[in-house]
Amino acid sequence: MSPSHLWVLHPQIDELKGYFVRRVRKAWIPEKTLAIPVTLAELVSPVFPKALDTTGTSMDHPHGLETLLLWPSELSIAGSFRLPALPPGERKSALESEIESLVPWNIEECQVAYFSRRRANGWDIYGWATPRQWLESALSHLTRAGMEPRYILPESATLILAQDESPPSPDPGEMELLAAASPQRILLLGNQDGFPVREAVLTSTDPEEGSRRLDDLLSSCFLLDDPSRLAVTVVPKDSEQTGDSLFSRDSSKTERESESRIGQFLSGIWRRGSFWRETPDFRNGALTFRKDQEHLFRGARTLAVLVSILAVLILTDGWIRVHALESRVERTQKALSDLARQTLAPAPVVEPISQLTRKRDTLLKQKNLLSRGTDVIGILKDIAGAPPSSVPFEMVSVSIGKHSLTLSGKTASFQDVDSIRTALLATPHIRTVSVQSARLDIDRKTVAFRMGGTHD
Repeated sequence: MSPSHLWVLHPQIDELKGYFVRRVRKAWIPEKTLAIPVTLAELVSPVFPKALDTTGTSMDHPHGLETLLLWPSELSIAGSFRLPALPPGERKSALESEIESLVPWNIEECQVAYFSRRRANGWDIYGWATPRQWLESALSHLTRAGMEPRYILPESATLILAQDESPPSPDPGEMELLAAASPQRILLLGNQDGFPVREAVLTSTDPEEGSRRLDDLLSSCFLLDDPSRLAVTVVPKDSEQTGDSLFSRDSSKTERESESRIGQFLSGIWRRGSFWRETPDFRNGALTFRKDQEHLFRGARTLAVLVSILAVLILTDGWIRVHALESRVERTQKALSDLARQTLAPAPVVEPISQLTRKRDTLLKQKNLLSRGTDVIGILKDIAGAPPSSVPFEMVSVSIGKHSLTLSGKTASFQDVDSIRTALLATPHIRTVSVQSARLDIDRKTVAFRMGGTHD
């Protein structure tokens, strides 16, 4: 999300300009301008400038939470390149290899920022390189003065991003020079086919000499690039566009133009509601904004604490479940031991589960023998309840086979034997029955008989 207030620091040759701007919807309005007597050489030197000791109160503002530093073009070297289709992570390394031939410094000791545009088979890249030592010195001094910048953008990026979001498509081969004028100084950025190709800084205390040097620069553009048309545009666009008047303007007019350009530039960065991630920023790699790193560290630390709490909760829940399961196992083992002692008594109980299993198997075998396809209990009930109550009947033995039935008993007379046979035939389980023998018993008072038949 874009900030509501912002400090923009613009180092110049003889002073450090500070612009305090306020966001109103999509527009940025300058509210306050400061001039700190710190030269460009003092800002990048290892020695802390004494003039910054008093800037703590002058730049103090209740809403000034973020600072943006515009890195002067005098301290960087820029160039335009064409790269093949590469992912963002490899684009910066490829640019360093390309720009190494332009800079007089060791590229490994430089910070690189770039602006890119997608094309059919790759990328158009405009990159800046500046010594890291100069950046570190400026950061150290500004941080000590309470003005640590969150972003460090190339000064010429203000000319790129101050343009409209959807500029008209240029004619093929058209060259446009974007000019930002300040007292005794002009920053020029050349656009070829709508993309930056080079930049230059013209300084002169003599307006005539400055105009002559500007004319020489315009002539060299024709010689170097052979453009179909060359135009000079003073940013902001509503400024006077005559080259002869660029060096002769009064300071108040150029100051208003600088404020307007910075407002347009900030709108270009935050035009999407948040900081545009494609904005060229020197604060990358080893110089990444430390407060962002602290924010990430705090976020990682918070995440680690949450993960630790979650792990403790998971382990606690697991321990509770294991403890509950152990208690259930102990109660089950105790119940099995009690059941085994009651079931197997008076036999000793050594292994309750094995002994109960064997006992169950034995009882199942007995059950199968007793109910092996025959309802023995039903047949016995038929035999016991079949004879009429008026007929005396004493059953001596009974043998029940798979389908056969043998019955012996005693009764009072031979007629009672026939009555018993008839009653047995009327039962639901006995199919046939016949008297195999009938005789007087040894006491000569009862009749002993034997019957045989079939059942279900």
